[in-house]
Formats: sequence, C-alpha cells, structure tokens
Amino acid sequence: MIDSRTQVLLIDDDPHLRQALSQTLDLAGLKVSSLADAHGVAARIERDWPGVVVSDIRMPGIDGLQLLQQLREQDPELPVLLITGHGDVPLAVQAMRAGAYDFLEKPFASDDLLDSVRRALALRRLVLDNRSLRMALADRHTLSARLVGQSPAMLRLREQIGALAGINSDVLILGETGAGRLDLSLFARLVALRRITLYKNKRKDSMFKLTAKALACALSLSIAGMAQAADPIVIKFSHVVADHTPKGQGAALFKKLAEERLGDKVKVEVYPNSSLFGDGKEMEALLLGDVQLIAPSLAKFEQYTKQIQVFDLPFLFKDMAAVDRFQLSPEGQALLKSMEDKNITGLAYWHNGLKQLSANKALREPKDARGLKFRVQASAVLEEQFKAVKANPRKMSFAEVYQGLQTGVVNGAENPYSNIYSQKMHEVQKFITESNHGVLDYMLITNTKFWNSLPADVRSELDKIIVEVTAE
Repeated sequence: MIDSRTQVLLIDDDPHLRQALSQTLDLAGLKVSSLADAHGVAARIERDWPGVVVSDIRMPGIDGLQLLQQLREQDPELPVLLITGHGDVPLAVQAMRAGAYDFLEKPFASDDLLDSVRRALALRRLVLDNRSLRMALADRHTLSARLVGQSPAMLRLREQIGALAGINSDVLILGETGAGRLDLSLFARLVALRRITLYKNKRKDSMFKLTAKALACALSLSIAGMAQAADPIVIKFSHVVADHTPKGQGAALFKKLAEERLGDKVKVEVYPNSSLFGDGKEMEALLLGDVQLIAPSLAKFEQYTKQIQVFDLPFLFKDMAAVDRFQLSPEGQALLKSMEDKNITGLAYWHNGLKQLSANKALREPKDARGLKFRVQASAVLEEQFKAVKANPRKMSFAEVYQGLQTGVVNGAENPYSNIYSQKMHEVQKFITESNHGVLDYMLITNTKFWNSLPADVRSELDKIIVEVTAE
C-alpha cells in the first residue's frame, strides 16, 4: 500500500523529468513517492488515502487515462493531475471530462505544478473531512452524545440535521450563545464542502463564466495597480543538468544575486534538469522568447556559426588553464559576439571540465573503441573523432543518455566527471578512462533583442553579476 504519509504520488516513465519534478515537490516541503509506470498503482491506494496523484498521460503499459479510470472506479473523488505534451490538449480535455482534477501542458513552470498540487491537496482534505462528518452523522449515538435530550423538539432537530447532510443548500444557524451553534456549524461546513465538490463537477460548464470573471478582476487589479511599481522583468533560465552541477550552481547563484541587487525589478526563474526544455529545444525556445537565458554546450552552435567548433577539436587544450587563456583572449571574447546576426548574444563562458571516456569495456588504446556505439552531441567535428577510431557515433539528447546506456542503445559516452556523477552514468558504465581529450564548456547566451531591450541600469548590473558568477 502507498504510505499514508505520502502527499503526492508521481508517475512518469521519463527518469530525468521524474527526478526533476520529485525534487521540485520535495523542495516545496511535500512528501513524494515516484514510480516509473502505473502498473498495480490503483490496487495500492486505499480509498481514504489523503494524497493526490500526478501522472503522465503517454506511458507504456497502463497510460494516464487508463490509470484515471481505475482510480475513479475505486475513489471518484481522488484528485488526479495529468501531465500532457504538445498536441495532447484534446486528449487532456477528454480526461477532464472523465474526471481528472487538472492537467499541465509541457513545458510548465514549477510554480504551476505546485499551485495545482496544493489546491488538489486542499480539496482532498475537505473531501475526507466531508466523509468523516457523514460517518459521524450516520452514528446516531455520536450525534446524541453531542446534542443531548429526548424531548420532541430535540428528536426533531436531530432528524432535521441528518436530512441536511444530503441537501445542497446554504444553512443559516440562529440561536443564543451556548445553545449549541458550534456543533451545528459542522453541518454548515459539510454543506460548503458539498458545494465545492459540486463546483468541481460543473467545472467545464462554468469555465467561460469563471474566465470572464477572472479577466474582469484582473483588469480592475491592473488599473488599481498602475500607480504602484511595474511588474518585474521575468528572466527564465532553462538548463538540462542537475542543480548541484557547475551549471546548476551558476544558475542558482545568478538568480540569488540578481534578485538581491535588483530587488523587485527582476524575477529569475530557474528550470533545471530539462524541466522546461530539453537540449534539443532550448535554443529554439530562446529565439522565440520563451526563455531568456540558457547555457548550452559549446558543441551546440554548429548551425549558427562554424567558428565555435574550434572547442570540439580533440587534444587542443592541455588543461583548463589553457582553456581559460583562450577564452579570455581577444579571439575567444570575439566568439561571444559571433552569432548576434542570428539574434544570439554570448554573455560568458562557464566551465564544466575536460571530457572523459566511459564504456562497458576498458579503453586503453584507440583500437579498443572499434565497433562501439558512442553517444555524441550534435557536432560534425565530434562525429568525425569517433569515426576516426572506427567507432559509431550516435547523436542523442542529454536527457536520454542514461537510458541509452542502460538499454544498450549506445555503449559509451564522453563527459566531464560532473555530468557522469550527477546523471549516475557510472551505474551503467563499467569503465571510465581519464582521457582529458577535449573540453565540454558552456556559453551563457541570451536573446539579443531581449538583452538590448533591458533598461540600461538593469543590463549593466546583470553584466556585473554574470562576471562575478563566472569567476566563482
């Protein structure tokens, strides 16, 4: 059975997204249990379990809709939040009609998930309180113990209270102090709970009315707030690695310093572990203005400029000190501005370290790599390196690497130690060769139009913060 202390049961077959969402919920103070599939879940949840379920829709085996049906057969009032990808909105609407509490369309902000989960938990508590009150009403001895007396008036009052439990109506309780209004008020609460449940069931029918009210409210609030400070500039920082990696720590420090020094002028939202966009989509998102800061690997700029491919050449840098010397040189700094005609401005280089080879066999000589399938980033230079030693390069997004190594889709990879450790690649790779054969650094980049549109004082302070974060 699912532990009764668990507040959120998270089900998603994507290990990296599951890890990121679990971390988000855990950091918000929620007790989370996560599963890779929905097999047997319904049988493990007791009817009065006090938590909520968050599930992906598209999963192998039992999908999110089938799980929803199973859970509703067991407990129609259990909140189930469904996660849907692009193109799944009609499916999600179908799920809402079938009884899902809410759905979130990928990519979504962490705050949206937390807000929906907290509302669902609040409703769940009310539902369970509702059930407890109904059980108390069913027990005439319990009711008689609280409302004592056997006069015709008291007997009639108890009968009327019992009847009220099944009626959807507001109740006004009159009486002098000490007459028992506190006990009777339990039933006013019961009726209120019923009205909340009724609202949820009629959610679709009232959606447009609620939207109109919300818009009117938002408009009035906007007018009232015009005399107050303007909304902060929102800077979304998306990346694909864990928080405790060099890039993750850099993003967190940037957020901390920016909000400390610029106050309510800016708000920085950090999305780690591909929770907003994966490395295959983050560049497109930046150009569309969906995010404002990303820090891709230097191997990701092939289609925007060939100049940065210099970093992909093997054994070009003896150590990280040599990397520093080049990046700080006039030639290295010029590369930061080499894509501004493509609406991409480089702000800084961020270190991640020299690359090491990993595989399920020892790699001591170039011939040992012959025939192995290596995951590589989307770089023609990197592909040619592995072809030169008769290996088979396979392009693969970073979020898929662990699973690819685990299932044998690829046999090896090249990564700095921070990536190997943070993504637990050492669990699925028997050997690591300390080859230091290339650098895997990042370029912190922004949308050029966005950056140039910032107020001069804000942009100047952010430039200083980036210099400070880069030096850490």
